[in-house]
Amino acid sequence: MTDWISLLLSYCDAITWQGAAPGLMLASFFVLMLTGYPVAFILGALAVGFAAAGVQAGSIAPTLLAAMPGEIIDGLLLNSSLIAIPMLVLFVEIAISSGMMARTSHAIKGLFDADIYRPLAPSPKSKRSARQQDKEKERVKREENRQRSIAMALLLPAAMMLILIAHQFALPADYLVLAMLVTVAALVGFYCLNWVADLWTEAFAKGLRRSEADSRYARPWLRILMALVVPLMLILLALGLLLIWKLSLFAILAILCLLLFLLAALQLRMPPSLLLAILNRSALASASLFAIVIMAAFFIKIFMAIGGAHQLAALTAFLEQGSGGISAELPFISLLLFFMALGLLLDWMIMALLILPLAMPLFAHLDFAARLAGLWHGSDAGTHLREFATPLIMQNFSLGVRLWLASLIWFSLLTALVTFSRQNGEILQKELVQWTGKIKDSPASLGLFVVLQIIGLVAITIVPQLVLWLPSVLIR
Repeated sequence: MTDWISLLLSYCDAITWQGAAPGLMLASFFVLMLTGYPVAFILGALAVGFAAAGVQAGSIAPTLLAAMPGEIIDGLLLNSSLIAIPMLVLFVEIAISSGMMARTSHAIKGLFDADIYRPLAPSPKSKRSARQQDKEKERVKREENRQRSIAMALLLPAAMMLILIAHQFALPADYLVLAMLVTVAALVGFYCLNWVADLWTEAFAKGLRRSEADSRYARPWLRILMALVVPLMLILLALGLLLIWKLSLFAILAILCLLLFLLAALQLRMPPSLLLAILNRSALASASLFAIVIMAAFFIKIFMAIGGAHQLAALTAFLEQGSGGISAELPFISLLLFFMALGLLLDWMIMALLILPLAMPLFAHLDFAARLAGLWHGSDAGTHLREFATPLIMQNFSLGVRLWLASLIWFSLLTALVTFSRQNGEILQKELVQWTGKIKDSPASLGLFVVLQIIGLVAITIVPQLVLWLPSVLIR
C-alpha cells in the first residue's frame, strides 16, 4: 500500500518546505472557501493539517503548539477589547426583539407620513380590503426580521469590525471609538439626511394626492415622541459614559443592555420565553464569532511558523528597497486602495481576521510618527514598527499613530460590509428608506455609501486631527 504521508513529506522536502508551505496554505484556504464549508472549520482544519506537517518537517516546535491554549485564553477569550463582542450582540438582540428599533423606524417615518399609523378600516364586504389587512399583518410580522436583517448586515458587522481592528492594533476598543466618533457621526448623519430627504419628498408627493378627508387624520404625537425619546436618551447616556466617565466599551454595552431589559420588562415586552430566546441567539452568535476568531488566530500562528514570517520579512525588505526616496504616504495609500478593492470580493470577517493580520508587517517601513508628533503630544518620532518583536501587535508604535492607522483601515474595509450584505441576500439602500414588501436595489444609494467612504478616507488622511483631537484631549 502506498505511504502517502511519506511521499508528501519527501515532496515537501524537495521543494523547500518554508518556501512553498505558506503559499500552499493560503491557496488551500481560498479554494476550500468555494466549497461553502464554514470559515471556522476550514481555518481550523488547515491549521491542524499544516501544523502536523510542520512538526514532521521540523519547522514547528512542539512547544509552540503546547503554548497555544494559554495564548487563546489570555490573548483572545480574556482580551479586554474582544469581550465586548458578546455584549454588543446581546444589545442588538434586545433592541430588535423588544421592538425598539421597529418603533423608532416607524416614528421617524410617522413624522412625514401619517399613514404609517393609520388603522385599516375593516370591511367584510370588500375582498380588496381583506387582502390589504392580510398584507398589513404579514408586514408587521416581517418587521422584526427586517430590523434584524438590517442590523446584522450593517450595524453589527461595522461595530465588530471596529473591535477586531482595535485588537489587531493593540488598542482598547473605546479608544478607537473616541477616535472615529466625530468623523463617523458626521458621515452617518449625512447618510440619514439623505434618508430623511427621501421620506420628505415621498410624503410631499403623497400629500398632493391626498383628499381633504384624509388630511384630517391626526398623527399619534405622544406615541411618536416616546418612540424617539428612548433611543435618543440611550445615545446620550452612552456618550456620557464614554466621554465623561470614560468607561470601557464592555461596561457601556453592559449598562445599556441592562437598561433596555428593564425598560422592556416595565412595558411588558420581555416575557421569560423571549428573554431565553434572546440569550440563546446571543450565545450562539457569540460562540460562532469567537470560533472564527480563535481559528483565524491559530491559522495565522501556523502560517507564520511554517515560513510565512520569513516571506513577509522578505517582502517588507523588498518594499523598503523599492520605495527609497518615496514618501511613506504613497505605498500606504496603495495599501488602503488594495483593501478597498479586495473588500469587494471578500467579506469583512475574512478581511479583518485574515488579510489584515497578514498585511500588518507591511506597515513596518511606513513611519508616520514624525508627521503626527505635533498632533499627538505623547508620540515619539523615533518609535516605529521596526523595533517591535512580533509583526502582528504594534506595542512599540505610538498610540496616536496606531489610532490614525486603525481608523483608516476601518474606513477602507467598509466595502467588505457591502460584500457581506450582498452575499447574504441583504439590501442596504431602499430597505432603510421605505418598506414596500419587496427587495429592491438602489445603485444611487450604494454610490452614496461608497462616496462617503472615500470622503472619510481622504479627510482622515489629509487632516489626521479629525481622529486624533478627541482622544488627545480625553486620554491622559
